[in-house]
Amino acid sequence: MTVLVELRATVYSMDYDYKNKQVYLPRYFNNDIMRFGYHTGFIVVHKVVSTSNRPAGLAIDSNHNHIYWTESVGGVGRIVRCDLDGSNVTIIAHSLDYPFVLRLDVKNRFRYPAKCIKLQIVVSTRDRPAGIAIDSVQGHVYWTESIYEKGRIVRCNFDGSNVIAIFESLEFPFVIRLDIKNRWMYFVERFSRISRSSLNVTQQQVLVNVNPDVTCMDLDIKNERLYWILDNTGDLKSALVDGTSVKTIINTNCKSPVCKNIAIDVVGTNIYFSNHKQLSMSNTSTGLGFTVLYNDTNRIDSIYSISGKIITDIQCLCM
Repeated sequence: MTVLVELRATVYSMDYDYKNKQVYLPRYFNNDIMRFGYHTGFIVVHKVVSTSNRPAGLAIDSNHNHIYWTESVGGVGRIVRCDLDGSNVTIIAHSLDYPFVLRLDVKNRFRYPAKCIKLQIVVSTRDRPAGIAIDSVQGHVYWTESIYEKGRIVRCNFDGSNVIAIFESLEFPFVIRLDIKNRWMYFVERFSRISRSSLNVTQQQVLVNVNPDVTCMDLDIKNERLYWILDNTGDLKSALVDGTSVKTIINTNCKSPVCKNIAIDVVGTNIYFSNHKQLSMSNTSTGLGFTVLYNDTNRIDSIYSISGKIITDIQCLCM
């Protein structure tokens, strides 16, 4: 490890401008943003811009020559932007609740967090909606709902219209995944089985019998494999999409009822899953163990990874 510069200041983030080979960082209590060249020879720290209050998170958009940062005082804050030379300071979002971390998806022009988010009710369900999946080709939302261990799979249009029950009298349906390309629906009946059906409901097949409890499943469409976790043993298992070639990838060291595996997400060769209050990562190859990425104070019930999606820049969705 090499120490590049001694700042003698509180710094919570930094980012690198790959285009101009500059490191940018906000000094929290000094209310400014500094930069220095790396690898450009001798390191000299320069002040870029004075901020308002407590700059914490920082992100660089090299393509458009912008610096974004968060700042706040008394729990209320904002997101601000300026040019790389400190000019053209612009407030992007204000009246935020203690903004602290900021990241940019420069390729798809999506900012985290977005400027403003508004939740809208799409459709009212009947009983205990749990799993959800989107068919963006046909414009459909699918979900599972159940009460007293009996339930159904339901579908509607994106605007909430044309609600149709696809399957009735299922045994506690909990998770649903779609293979849009091949037009298959995969779903978990929590205490009994993993099944699939064609989206036109002309073919159905029980793939794997599970005993007694599965509350998470994901689908690797590229490699045609399913992944799920048995809650009573902590075994993370996988099978081909036709139910054959079942194998155990790892044991999560998390067993019900003390510890619950509620969420799983497969991205490439990585498997992200929850160990109750931990977010962990393993590999699709067997026997490689897992790494704990994050510890929370509450149980983690859902994981979603954004990868390769085209999302337009959200200006404001608030009322």
